[in-house]
Amino acid sequence: RLTSLRQLDWCNHDYGGHKGPLRAGRGSLHLYRQLDRPHDTINTRLAGVVYGDLDGDRQVEAAVILHIVSWFPGPTETRTSERTTLYLYQLGPTGPTELGRVDVAGPVRAVTIHRGVIDVVGADRRRERYQHQGDDGLVLVPRSP
Repeated sequence: RLTSLRQLDWCNHDYGGHKGPLRAGRGSLHLYRQLDRPHDTINTRLAGVVYGDLDGDRQVEAAVILHIVSWFPGPTETRTSERTTLYLYQLGPTGPTELGRVDVAGPVRAVTIHRGVIDVVGADRRRERYQHQGDDGLVLVPRSP
């Protein structure tokens, strides 16, 4: 039984959805409409995990950063999409509980969790700040003028 999110093996965790489970920090999901035909591919990589006490309750939350690249073949061309998603977890009675997720400007250079704010710095040094707001999940904090 987990007593802290720091004990969880995030490299071999199943994040659900169309990402598939990660093994050794990587996952690949192939979606076939018809065998022996081009198919959608979704590759996921664990980019990092950062811990901090977001809400001052002396319990550690975890910000998990996943980098996802998708290929969607079409009749004449293949579309690609790339995104970096930050997932926020707390430890619930049955294990990790997702509090929210948000696509962030990737790749991510740094993440900090402190005093109700998740601060994300991208490779371009652009800073985004998020707050957890209950059922609304993670919400972008407007920049002050």
